[in-house]
Amino acid sequence: MPQLENSFGAYSATKAAAHQLARIASLEMAEYGVRVNMVAPDGVFADRTRPSGLWAEVGPDRMKARGLDADGLQEYYRNRNLLKARITAEHVAEAVLYFALRKTPTTGATLPVDGGLPDATPR
Repeated sequence: MPQLENSFGAYSATKAAAHQLARIASLEMAEYGVRVNMVAPDGVFADRTRPSGLWAEVGPDRMKARGLDADGLQEYYRNRNLLKARITAEHVAEAVLYFALRKTPTTGATLPVDGGLPDATPR
C-alpha cells in the first residue's frame, strides 16, 4: 500500500487511545486516591542544540505535507495558536509539575499546552 503524504492516522489513533485510557483510569482509580490527568501539548519544538526526537520522526512528513522547511514548520505551529507562542519542553514540564504537586483535588482533566487553538477553544 502506498504511503500517503498526510497519513497520520496511527499517530492520531494512539493519542486518542491514551486519552481514553486516562479517562477510564481516572474513574477506576479515584477510590484509591490515585489521580490521573493528561497534558496535551501542541507542536513542542526543541532548540537547535537538542533536537526533538518526535519531530525527527514525524517532522519530515509534516513538512512535506505542508510544503515547508524545518523553520517554516515551527512558524506554522506558532502562528496557528492564539497567543502566537512557541511551545517548549519547559512549558510542558510546568504543566506536568502542576499535576504532580497535587495542589488541587483534580483527576480526569486534560490541560492543553498549546497557546490556545481556535478549533479547540470552547465557544
